[in-house]
Amino acid sequence: MELSSERLTFLAELPTLLNSSLKTGQVIEAALKYLRSQLQAEAATVFLTQAGSGELLFWALQGSGASGLAGKRMPSDKGLVGWVIQHREALLVNDVQNDPRFFSEIDRESEFRTRSVICVPLVARGKKLIGALQVLNRLDDQGFSPEDLYFVERFGHQAALAIFNAKLYKEAQSKNRQLAELNRKKDDMMSVIIHEFRTPINILQNSIELLTDEAIAGAARETVARTLKNGLTRLTTTVARIRDVTAVTGGTLQLHREPVLVTDVVELLNQQFGPIFADRKQEYTVTIGADVSAVSADHTLILVALKNLISNAIRFTPDGGSIALAIFRTAGLVEFAVTDTGIGIEPDQQEAIFETFYEAVDALEHSSGTYEFKSCGLGLGLPTARAILEGHGTEITVRSKPGLGSRFSFRLPVA
Repeated sequence: MELSSERLTFLAELPTLLNSSLKTGQVIEAALKYLRSQLQAEAATVFLTQAGSGELLFWALQGSGASGLAGKRMPSDKGLVGWVIQHREALLVNDVQNDPRFFSEIDRESEFRTRSVICVPLVARGKKLIGALQVLNRLDDQGFSPEDLYFVERFGHQAALAIFNAKLYKEAQSKNRQLAELNRKKDDMMSVIIHEFRTPINILQNSIELLTDEAIAGAARETVARTLKNGLTRLTTTVARIRDVTAVTGGTLQLHREPVLVTDVVELLNQQFGPIFADRKQEYTVTIGADVSAVSADHTLILVALKNLISNAIRFTPDGGSIALAIFRTAGLVEFAVTDTGIGIEPDQQEAIFETFYEAVDALEHSSGTYEFKSCGLGLGLPTARAILEGHGTEITVRSKPGLGSRFSFRLPVA
């Protein structure tokens, strides 16, 4: 089919226009404006498919009713545009009110009356369906012609490619940012690990040098030996923590579910943390519901998860603060809740705290410490706890406000 010289010239120049800016939406709207003028059309719209939602997005609009529909969605199987999407075929209808495929809901919502339509699928690289282009209502009410349809199809081919390429470019940018962030985290992680190993290694080195000094004897030698042992313990603990989180988050750790007595878990927690609470002058309370006895869980791993949650509460609660462990029945499950009166967590950080090595965000400010106020370790505790609980088929819920403390909770089935 032949096109006018003006339309052929426009189509020849269209690639230059479509690639003139990275703001593809604005460029498409400018092209739609010209398309409307060529067709003497009242409005034009580009719809984009939305993966997984079964909807079409009103993405780029020109003409009457545009402002009221921008950004809205409609079912991808409704109306003439839905038919075009489903069949991947172009459509020309000059009396839509009598077409059974017409979806009048959009007209009612936008207070626009559709009379005639050209709608073509937007297909990139021969097979990738990304949406549809729709042109509405000739202003002279003469109806659209087959030549108009052919012109819109040619326009749609180029527009689809430009939109698709812009999407690929945006995805590539996003992946590059993700890779840059991963590299930054890797560098921070290595800085913190080096810091964590440097301290015990220095202790070991100094202790060995002292032990080789013949002038060191008696009680002084015993003190050096204890320091050497503490350094080895710290080094071994650091290695074990890295190994454990790798096993848990990597999915290689096997769960062994069994009935776990809640009182046994509480007693083990008391044994480990009792002296620490006393040293930090923190009030620690435990409340167990009368109807709570045992849960179905991996005894060792659930204990690790609770230890990590309580350790986190200790480190971010000031001396003299309060920490509470509550265990109770709810909705047929047993809920464990660790609540503190600590510094709280900013809303935009409440997901990030579960990222491995999150506490190493600024390696230059990293400070070692196990239970001192605001001390930072390797940033493995919360990620390990989450991975363990996800392995149990549950999740950690966080409620926190800056300056008002935090509450970490999870639920397990009754044994």
